[in-house]
Amino acid sequence: MLEEATGASWAPRQFATNGEAEPVRRAPTALSSEQVRAATIASLRALMLIRSYRVRGHLEARLDPARFIRLHRSTIVRRDRIAGLRHDGFGVWCADLTNGESVRIGRTFLADAKAMAGR
Repeated sequence: MLEEATGASWAPRQFATNGEAEPVRRAPTALSSEQVRAATIASLRALMLIRSYRVRGHLEARLDPARFIRLHRSTIVRRDRIAGLRHDGFGVWCADLTNGESVRIGRTFLADAKAMAGR
């Protein structure tokens, strides 16, 4: 764990030459407990973020694609709740929902939304 906390594997390594052709590694500096704690928390946050993306993908896979559509990376909507599509200019599209809300459509999902609406 301490070796990981000292830096990324692609970080430049510190070497001292002893007159030989082969460099000799310097001893890594000692890390404080606060530095180790901060590195551990950052690592756990990254792992939690990766897990949340995996879970979201699995949840979407369990939904019926005939009833649900992804409009944005953070939005999945029931198809029967979409009242219509609206172009706001500059390439921005929104879906108007039956409850009066408006949801922005991401560029990645725009083609699917247009196909669903028959455009």
